[in-house]
Amino acid sequence: MGFTFPQEYLDLRKKLETIRDAHANVPKVPCHCDYQPTNLVISGEKLYVLDWEFAGMNDPFYDIACYGNAGFDKALALLEEYVGRKPNKEELQRLYFHRAFQCLQWFNVAIFKDRVGLSKDLNMDFNAVALFFLNMAKDLLENYDNL
Repeated sequence: MGFTFPQEYLDLRKKLETIRDAHANVPKVPCHCDYQPTNLVISGEKLYVLDWEFAGMNDPFYDIACYGNAGFDKALALLEEYVGRKPNKEELQRLYFHRAFQCLQWFNVAIFKDRVGLSKDLNMDFNAVALFFLNMAKDLLENYDNL
């Protein structure tokens, strides 16, 4: 009962591997590595960041890209705040690269959830979720080339 990845996934993954080297020399800093709005709680004037199990050294733009789970426009706005100006081409490419990588991760998560029966158990089409993330990765990488 094996799984064969669709060619489009394999092509996108290969493209990510090809452009990864362009961003390999970015200094790594402590990162949350799952910095999405569902892991943030605001209480009064304090911000609490929850769910640190994936924390490690990474490009800080990875966390900004994770924030894009709420919509890529949110990641773009956070990037602008982070750099304190309009991001340049290299900064935008780093963000697009990391978000596309994350979309392929979510594709794998959704496929796994379907394979273990959660589409039926939760009455949610995880194959459709996987396709959504695959298409998002494709769009991000097309935009990466056109920045």
